[in-house]
Amino acid sequence: MARLIYSMIVSLDGYVADEEGNFDWAAPDKEVHQYCNDMEREVKLVTAMSKQVDAVREALGSEWTAVPVRPVLCFVGAEWPLLAKPFELQEVLVTWPKAMRELLVRPGPYAPATVQLIGSNLDERLRPAS
Repeated sequence: MARLIYSMIVSLDGYVADEEGNFDWAAPDKEVHQYCNDMEREVKLVTAMSKQVDAVREALGSEWTAVPVRPVLCFVGAEWPLLAKPFELQEVLVTWPKAMRELLVRPGPYAPATVQLIGSNLDERLRPAS
């Protein structure tokens, strides 16, 4: 099921407009406006990840339905205090390269030869982005 994130600017008493019906008291400055735009962009990016997961599952076909497919955003060169540790946002893991490497080298349920076979299947069935 999709999630809806609803946000708006209101005063502490819950009103959008002042006594005269004006909204100009709440005009965001450049920093707040950028933050809201960035938040919307991140949600769109996370939503797009679900489409990619669906494409990978479809490419795996019926013979590999048990293979876990997990969406991950890995930020290279990010200097956010937010990334002090990996976290999930709408079932998407958000991380950085060192933590991603630790996940990738961890032993999993499949032998290396099986992982190569799965990779080859995906390589054949997934089309490059256009």
